[in-house]
Amino acid sequence: MIARLKKGEDFAKVAGEVTEDPSGKANGGDLGYFTKDQMVPEFAEAAFKLDAGQISDPVKTAIRLARHQSRRQTQ
Repeated sequence: MIARLKKGEDFAKVAGEVTEDPSGKANGGDLGYFTKDQMVPEFAEAAFKLDAGQISDPVKTAIRLARHQSRRQTQ
């Protein structure tokens, strides 16, 4: 996913193709608006360090031993 995004592919398109989460497929990985306390700490820390439009490195969390990618859309 990272390589594809670095080449300029659309985040929503790539996320929709690679996610294993059915709701993620339906909305291109868009999680909607959330507060820091609504997410697991590892993901929240990564997401809230980003500037608008910036994409994080993969974030390992304990949720289903998954790796997550994050992109901040707005400030």
